[in-house]
Amino acid sequence: MLMDDIRSKRYKLRKVMVNGDIPPRLKKSAHEIILEFIRSRPPLNPVSARKLKPHPPRPRSLH
Repeated sequence: MLMDDIRSKRYKLRKVMVNGDIPPRLKKSAHEIILEFIRSRPPLNPVSARKLKPHPPRPRSLH
């Protein structure tokens, strides 16, 4: 029954209000939330500063 209601769009969504106002986290768009998350992360090290371990020697293949 619920699936039929969803398929036929027989539902009505209501705005969520907190103290008569929309909560601040809902006022932001998804783009703003993602950018805020990216900015809150520590910056990455530049590629030139990264040191990789040397590759282990590969055994010779018989093919």
